[in-house]
Amino acid sequence: MDLDTILEAGEKHFFAKQYSDVKLDNIANELWIKKPSLYYYFTNKREFYIKTLKFSMKKYASWLRENVESGNLGAFLARYLEYPSKNHNLYAIAAQKWYGDDREINSIIEMWKRVINRDIWDFLRGFNIAPITMYVVCQLLDKLAMENCIDGYCLEHDIPSLTDEIKRIMNAE
Repeated sequence: MDLDTILEAGEKHFFAKQYSDVKLDNIANELWIKKPSLYYYFTNKREFYIKTLKFSMKKYASWLRENVESGNLGAFLARYLEYPSKNHNLYAIAAQKWYGDDREINSIIEMWKRVINRDIWDFLRGFNIAPITMYVVCQLLDKLAMENCIDGYCLEHDIPSLTDEIKRIMNAE
């Protein structure tokens, strides 16, 4: 059993349930292994979660960079809004929540949020929009991503309409 396969299973479970509701037994059963086999890779559930979160963040950042490189604003916006729920990406959900007093997890999330936001800013800079418009669009994208699909709640507006409105805002100068 390779580590990526285990992390994929972990991502699916941590995405679907609250941290406290995720059982390592269930993940092991899904992978057709015994729970002690997970401890070869992780000392405990928290370490498993942190490694899964980092794995998920790297996938999200890689996906984002691929879409940014396309240079297609409409495709980027639609994919940005759809990606978290379509791909059950743990980072996308974790970025929407804070983990109480767990400073380590919160700092990992915050570090990756800065990386993601820098990539988005760099992408938007290519459209020659005013800095204040870029700020408004980034804040809007962050808010929409946070509301995309968390605990069963999904966007109230369809993605094509949101994409058209953001493009309109960017061209309104």
